[in-house]
Amino acid sequence: MKYAFILFVIMISTILLSAQQAIYFKINHKTGNEDFAFGKSIKNNAGQEFTLKRLDYYISNITLYHDNDKTFLAKDTFLLIRNINEINHYLGSQFINKVDSIAFDIGIDTFYNHDDPTLWPASHPLSPKDPDMHWGWAAGYKFVVLEGKNGPDLFYDFEMHAFGDPLLTRVVVPINNTNNGDKLTIELNADYQHLSTILIWIM
Repeated sequence: MKYAFILFVIMISTILLSAQQAIYFKINHKTGNEDFAFGKSIKNNAGQEFTLKRLDYYISNITLYHDNDKTFLAKDTFLLIRNINEINHYLGSQFINKVDSIAFDIGIDTFYNHDDPTLWPASHPLSPKDPDMHWGWAAGYKFVVLEGKNGPDLFYDFEMHAFGDPLLTRVVVPINNTNNGDKLTIELNADYQHLSTILIWIM
């Protein structure tokens, strides 16, 4: 009887495991309907022209809200978007029938923001980077870095380095995605054409 029970538990575990999907988070880098490119002239939603030579930012605390009242948190997952690297990141496995929305932070929460970057493995997003993404232990990580040109004939250089706990920003995006297989990909377009006007005209 004991061995039959163990076999039953193994069978149940196998069934539950096979019912889970591999969940991926994909980001497409865009300016309007076109693919983003560094150095390419862009007009924001206020009609102001700019180009970018650097665009780095952190995403953390990725949470899926699914099947009406359930949540899936990609625990201790940090994404560093830089050089417009391809983002198709594995978040984990979970049974999800229908995704209602995805939420994530732009930046790093206070629990990790003031850690020592050298404590992380070199390949980790929170380890020291070049160019750097850390302002020192007191201020913490740079949540967003924008550098480029703007103004008449794109004459002026601008830089914007956003850091500090109060600037941590929560983003919630409604999703209409019903699972129909063993892989679930949440795909979002990051449209840099709609960068805030106040950020673009810093000189």
